[in-house]
Amino acid sequence: MVDQSTASVSDEDLRDLVLRNPSKGWDALWSIYGPIIRSRIFRFHAMRDHYSDLQQEVSLKIFKDDCSILRKWDPTKGSLAAYLACVTRSVCLDYVKSSFYQYSKRKQEASDSEEGEQDLFEVLLTDDSTPLQHSKNRELSDIFCRTIQELAKTKDLKPEDVSMIYLRARGAEYDQVAAVTGKSKESLMMRFSRIRPLLRAKMESVGVTLEILEG
Repeated sequence: MVDQSTASVSDEDLRDLVLRNPSKGWDALWSIYGPIIRSRIFRFHAMRDHYSDLQQEVSLKIFKDDCSILRKWDPTKGSLAAYLACVTRSVCLDYVKSSFYQYSKRKQEASDSEEGEQDLFEVLLTDDSTPLQHSKNRELSDIFCRTIQELAKTKDLKPEDVSMIYLRARGAEYDQVAAVTGKSKESLMMRFSRIRPLLRAKMESVGVTLEILEG
């Protein structure tokens, strides 16, 4: 939530506050531009357990070398919001290309391969207490995955739509999705209400109905 005491502070005053008092300045900067930074991080679709690391990398970038990155910002060339978005994108690009991230990704992929792909949408399906039901659930989930991929390829779903659906499918509430994406709960609910008929029609065309499509 934006701190009302800093909401009306100009970009230049906000930058100067960070330079003068890093601790207080960071709190103010994050309260105003944290959602933008989180949104840019989420667009990279990095592994979820690396989101906090990416946020930390951005903060380290901002404070590195006596906040040199902020000192380089030229208000005459663009807003602080746009500048921080570019900084975040640069940090994310470097991070996902790093040896550490690539190693982590390969390790995760190897683990998934050894153990078999975990059913992402099992939480939405019926009880799988029997082998037959378990097999049926996996088949339904596979259909759901293919449906999302097909709609993404045809541009009917945006990348952020896919991410939102995956989070909802994992059982995340709108408040949790909002925290991850940086978008408001209301905008997420509105967007999902618009794409739900598309998902429902696509799934029903192959005779499948899932709870996520019902509300």
